[in-house]
Amino acid sequence: MNMYDWVDFEDGRARFSGGIRGWDELRHETFCVELNGESRYGEAITVFEQEGDNFGLEIISFGYRLAGDAGMPASSRDPVSVVDIEKIKVMVAQLIDIVAQCDHPPFVLSRGITSRFTGKVAFQDGWINTTAH
Repeated sequence: MNMYDWVDFEDGRARFSGGIRGWDELRHETFCVELNGESRYGEAITVFEQEGDNFGLEIISFGYRLAGDAGMPASSRDPVSVVDIEKIKVMVAQLIDIVAQCDHPPFVLSRGITSRFTGKVAFQDGWINTTAH
């Protein structure tokens, strides 16, 4: 499997879409989730443990229509229904678990000589805009 291949799930599909230059001209490690026939992009960052070199991932944003929109203010992200949020969280966590096993994972999951991905995936407060239903 290639690190950027689509991975099919019961509720949709997801893939890493790579490091891109975002709206703010900074590098963003992006992924894409296709749900209900629509694709939306999000961003993940590496979070190192306080003790040691091992790391987890944190999802810091989701809901951009284009990968290049990463870095835009939260108000620019499309809102997601409460029902779909759980589906997205499951797909993202499963995608990360699958892609972390690749021989050449995306940069955000790259292992070093002494560092390893712990498997921890967290979702930052405000990572997603919600709708009432």
